[in-house]
Amino acid sequence: EIKRLTIKLLEFENHTHIVIEDTGCGVPDNVVPLLFKQPISHNRSGKGLGLGLLMAQMIFQTYGGDLQLTQTNLQGTTFTIILPKAY
Repeated sequence: EIKRLTIKLLEFENHTHIVIEDTGCGVPDNVVPLLFKQPISHNRSGKGLGLGLLMAQMIFQTYGGDLQLTQTNLQGTTFTIILPKAY
């Protein structure tokens, strides 16, 4: 099965959304509430700290934006990056 990654750019009056969708297996239900609250690592190799999403969200929030899990199910996951427009 071929996995797909789709990136969409949505323009709004005061902000821009970058929507990133994949066709993977989704985020497990028990992990969803923890995603942006604590380090999570499901890497079988033992490498990595599981800080990627948490750190990315903190960076976007520092600049007035956000990173959100928009949707997840067995057909894939969607994350949305929200950034304010500069004037």
